[in-house]
Amino acid sequence: MLAENFMTRLGKLVAAHILITVILNITPLYLRLASVVIPLPFGFLIHAHLKVGWRGAIASSAS
Repeated sequence: MLAENFMTRLGKLVAAHILITVILNITPLYLRLASVVIPLPFGFLIHAHLKVGWRGAIASSAS
């Protein structure tokens, strides 16, 4: 069960990688920007709800 779940997720990750980098030919700059911009709202939500401070919010959104 665990191995099947792992292999399914790994297959989806590889398929997404091939789709984004090979088929759509998206430049890495956009992917790097997305990897910074997408987690930011979650860090701000953690800051607002848990009062962890800005350093804690940035650290939690980066991990």
